[in-house]
Amino acid sequence: MTTPPERPAALRTELDRDIKESRRKAHRLELRVAACWWGSLLLGGTASLLGFLAAVPAIQNVFGIQPWWVSVLTLAAGGLVILRRKTCWRIKSDIFYGRERDVDRLRARLLYQMSAEVPADQLAQISRDYEAAKDRFGKRMLKVTAMVDEPDN
Repeated sequence: MTTPPERPAALRTELDRDIKESRRKAHRLELRVAACWWGSLLLGGTASLLGFLAAVPAIQNVFGIQPWWVSVLTLAAGGLVILRRKTCWRIKSDIFYGRERDVDRLRARLLYQMSAEVPADQLAQISRDYEAAKDRFGKRMLKVTAMVDEPDN
């Protein structure tokens, strides 16, 4: 028994949407990781440079570098490192990329491993595998979210 042609097309549309959304979310998380990394390097480097320049009397007379400026920049650089590590953005990004790969394999199976007339049982199997992939994703994300959350006391 074959399925009507609109059912495989609907599943393909859903898989395409899921792939696009997973890729977008993973990329957005990677941008956050990069912004924190480069921001912490920039702020830390600026703090070091200001610390060195504050010791030069000619520069100190012109710019009036205050010691607390160095402290604030160093604190901000450290804050970005802590933010990047505590939020687990890299791990979450990897999970989204994994979801994208899982769903892309299902899409490829639907497009390239099925005949033009997709049997209903094979379409149902792809749909079940898609639901299983979403469940795995949810469990992985829940595990990471539990790592980020503070324990209740």
